[in-house]
Amino acid sequence: MTVSAEAVAPRILGSDRPLIATGGITAWQSILDERAPTYERLADLVLDTSRRPMSRVAEDVVAWVRRTAPSSARTDGRTDGRPSSPTTSDEGAP
Repeated sequence: MTVSAEAVAPRILGSDRPLIATGGITAWQSILDERAPTYERLADLVLDTSRRPMSRVAEDVVAWVRRTAPSSARTDGRTDGRPSSPTTSDEGAP
């Protein structure tokens, strides 16, 4: 799941999470910049949560799990239930 700096700033304000407790949004951005390549490489699904209600994000996750469940018909030969390439959804974002 992704989120913009503008959207995450109020979410982490006053956080006691050790890696961002003293650095706030600057620490968050630094951590994100360092980890982004790994997240992008490993992602099977990317959902932006910046301007979407969490209920919609949850619905999208459930729909994705149902689409990619191992019992569903596969055309790419994979058997692990993962799509052959990452999927991005920003449906509902302005």
